[in-house]
Amino acid sequence: MFNLLPQEHQKELRKEYARRRWVVVLTSFVLLGTAALITLFPAYIISSEKEKEISVDERAKAEMHKEDMTDLNQSLVNLKTNTSIIITGATKVLAHDVFSKIIENKTSSITIKSLVYKKTKDEPLQVAIVGIAETRDGLLSFARSLENIEIFTKVNVPVSNFAKDKNIEFSLELSEAQKQ
Repeated sequence: MFNLLPQEHQKELRKEYARRRWVVVLTSFVLLGTAALITLFPAYIISSEKEKEISVDERAKAEMHKEDMTDLNQSLVNLKTNTSIIITGATKVLAHDVFSKIIENKTSSITIKSLVYKKTKDEPLQVAIVGIAETRDGLLSFARSLENIEIFTKVNVPVSNFAKDKNIEFSLELSEAQKQ
């Protein structure tokens, strides 16, 4: 094909075409970026609102947790004052020591629901344990381990506790030797 335009004019036309291509490409990128920002803006607004909701929920949970901790601390103070009564006699035994020895002897197959501690001046120490044992063997081994605690001289395990094979609801009574 013949070129009738002079060389300088052809170079200028090529430069002009290159400039126009760059303008089209850059304009396309700007428009694409603007479109992306416009489509992402609602998602940004929604996520920032959810973030605010979550932070409000977290603050509310922290306040509730703080109140729960205050209640728990008050309960622990009350429990400490109630359980710090010293058993009178030759050897002084704290309720805390009795409970910790019972819990130390508890196996994973035993779940304790309640511990009742009873000590009066005239009567020996008595502890009642109510809970659930996974199996008969677990209950029997727990009762035998309680017999080895030196504080107690008698561990009363009703025969009715062994009626079921699994998930046995039990009650045990532990007694201290009577002092004379």
